[in-house]
Amino acid sequence: MEKLDYLIRRQFEKRGYMAGLSFSIKTTDNQSKIIFEDKNALKYYVDIVQNAFTNFQRNVFDKNSIYFEIIIHEIHWFPVDTTPELMKYTVIRILSNCFSLDFYQFLSKDEAKQFYFLNDLSFEQLEKNRYFLR
Repeated sequence: MEKLDYLIRRQFEKRGYMAGLSFSIKTTDNQSKIIFEDKNALKYYVDIVQNAFTNFQRNVFDKNSIYFEIIIHEIHWFPVDTTPELMKYTVIRILSNCFSLDFYQFLSKDEAKQFYFLNDLSFEQLEKNRYFLR
């Protein structure tokens, strides 16, 4: 399993935002699972990230009986008060990009409005397994 790094880094209204994930993903035969590698470093966002992955799984892959094992190596966020909404948005954008899906279908209208300054940007591959939203 290759490790993938996805990062959203943007300045908006004199405030910097950074959120992202380092993770590995592979298909499995019968059940999806999410494994958090470093539980101590990830405590604050584990529930948010896990819920976003679970909702994505339920809405997209369960319908087609597709299952994945996802290992979260690291969750990136800055500043420390990065909102749970931005983390959820980040997970949706990352998974949508990985599977070539339109992320808008997974956002509520409020979520799409809240991060409108990111919606027109897309992930660019900077290195072999590193992607930045630009």
